[in-house]
Amino acid sequence: MGGVVFCDRDGTICREHYGSYIGSWEMFEFLPGVLEAFRLFAQAGFRVFVVSNQAGINKGVITRQQLEEVTKRMLEEIESAGGRIEDVAYCPHRPEERCGCRKPAPGLILMLAQKHKIDLPSAWMVGDLAMDVEAGKAAGCKTAILRTGRAKSQQDWNTIMALQPDLVAEDLLDAARKIIELEER
Repeated sequence: MGGVVFCDRDGTICREHYGSYIGSWEMFEFLPGVLEAFRLFAQAGFRVFVVSNQAGINKGVITRQQLEEVTKRMLEEIESAGGRIEDVAYCPHRPEERCGCRKPAPGLILMLAQKHKIDLPSAWMVGDLAMDVEAGKAAGCKTAILRTGRAKSQQDWNTIMALQPDLVAEDLLDAARKIIELEER
């Protein structure tokens, strides 16, 4: 069967550190159910990609090497649990740099789609923030919003829901089950 999923990282795959950046493996913590979600995607033949804003690089808070080391360990853990991430793309830019790759812009998704010959209308963008839904929609993907993120207030949630995500899920595991079921129909 199969399909394509683009996944946000912080707040979707791992616990987010508000106001700081994950610069070491000791700071990285998988959210509950994430490893199982990636295993399910792999078993169902999905191609999975990670797209993440990492402004800490251009802010000088973390180095590219630190980010690459954390990413390498994350990929190893996912693979040892039976999952697979095909590729990872990060935007190192600060918001004020106004690049085309920083979500909510679709640049990271578009770059990976071109590199890996992905049909975007059949792909999913999964994340925990409005910017994830916006990036997915701008790239022409179906979108799933998770309740694992920063949408603490009803106003934030209303803003997200106004974007009309295609799917609402409690977490990545719930999203994986729902997406696999939808794609099998």
